[in-house]
Amino acid sequence: EIMPSLVGSEMCIRDRPLIYRRLYKIEPLEDLELFEGREAETEKLSAAFESWSQGRYAATAILGEKWGGLTTFLNHCLAEANYPHPITRLASKDNISTEKAFIELMRKMFEVDTFETLDHIVAHLNNGPKRVVILEDLQNLYLRRVGGFSALQLLFQLIIRTNKNIFWVTTTTIYTWRYLTKAINITEFFSYTIELGDLTKDQIINLIWKRNRISGYSITFEASEELIKDKKFIKLNPADQQEFLKNEYFSHLNSFAKSNVSLALIFWLLSTKKIDQSEITIGEFHKPDLNFLIVMSMDKVHIMHALILHDGLSEYQLSEVLNITETASTVSYT
Repeated sequence: EIMPSLVGSEMCIRDRPLIYRRLYKIEPLEDLELFEGREAETEKLSAAFESWSQGRYAATAILGEKWGGLTTFLNHCLAEANYPHPITRLASKDNISTEKAFIELMRKMFEVDTFETLDHIVAHLNNGPKRVVILEDLQNLYLRRVGGFSALQLLFQLIIRTNKNIFWVTTTTIYTWRYLTKAINITEFFSYTIELGDLTKDQIINLIWKRNRISGYSITFEASEELIKDKKFIKLNPADQQEFLKNEYFSHLNSFAKSNVSLALIFWLLSTKKIDQSEITIGEFHKPDLNFLIVMSMDKVHIMHALILHDGLSEYQLSEVLNITETASTVSYT
């Protein structure tokens, strides 16, 4: 199951040398030397900014999987772009859905305590300097219930009414985007949609190899019992055997992780079989067993679906989304 795998990865991290714990920590990159790929996506964001600079409507949404590197991608783009305008950036961490909560979020974002209405925010942005505004995690700006889209609708109005002066960039998970496309046709409000594509096998190799190079450890791939008995494999010299095992490992890892950088790093750690002072031994890549999903009750499937669409909910919010009592949602969580 995924959860035991994540717990196992935490245990792996604790058992690794300090430098490995730092290099493989699952969090947005600050050292952009470790960044890999995303050339096409970076060009699309540059094209969106150029279009806005020429006076066109260019509100942009960047989409990716949970843990897929959205924040790291933005860090990279901001470092590369060197925008000639001030940048305002905020990630929405709490689930909100009301007008009051949205106004409070904008007060925090623009550091203006006097905002009372959407008109106040519009006037402030349109009368100020041109700027780039980045609002991350749109999946936290709604609740899937009647009246639960007020905060998002206010954001869309704000984007439309300030687009001449503000280059708007937002991010959200691909799952939420697909749902909101069907529910409220969110695509109408964005001229540019940039989805983080799957990484290639070489890019997966590079993002792991860069970290390993810094760590100073050499890597040895362990052959399976089946391969050890394979005559063709046995005939290869040790260097060719390692190259074969490396290609096999990363082909399987990339087939599973695709665009999700964090998953690739987690399962690399989970593949570690042995570590000594100078060498790390990597075993076969084993795809997690997801058969537990087949036997889950429909109630738990509905809960999981709601949590994915909202990137997490409190027990009270879950009860509102599923239209059940808070007591029932508490029981369902366990």
